[in-house]
Amino acid sequence: MRIINFTSSELKRVVLEQFISRYSKDFSPPFTSRVKSVSIYVEKLCQFGTFHIGLAEGGIAGMIGFYANDTVNKVTYISYLCVSNKYRNTKLAEWLITACVDHSINKCMMKIRVNTELINTRAIRFYIKNEFIITNKWIKNGIEKIELERNL
Repeated sequence: MRIINFTSSELKRVVLEQFISRYSKDFSPPFTSRVKSVSIYVEKLCQFGTFHIGLAEGGIAGMIGFYANDTVNKVTYISYLCVSNKYRNTKLAEWLITACVDHSINKCMMKIRVNTELINTRAIRFYIKNEFIITNKWIKNGIEKIELERNL
């Protein structure tokens, strides 16, 4: 398995959309319910953000999408992290976080932030295990949210 930076050609956009749509139901609520359109989401992330993907013999095994372009606050924002069921518990998610950390350091970022729902305890435990700390909690549309942050 290897991690690569996935640049944004048209073919790659289609592949990213297919992966995100395929694993949408692994999120609670499904990822597709959080965005107006997967196509628009991928277009925006391809235009302003970065994708790193984990490749295995069967294709894409996992993916992280993030924005490392806040040059004022020097903060990277993780927008998407997903590993297919087959490759969970293989350290792939940790490798994707490491790729994000390395990319962020190269872009002179000082922190990485991610938001999730408070009921997503699996994700919260994962981020805490990977040196993130809880920095904020709030309620939006009746749903408890949490922000985690890692210093670089």
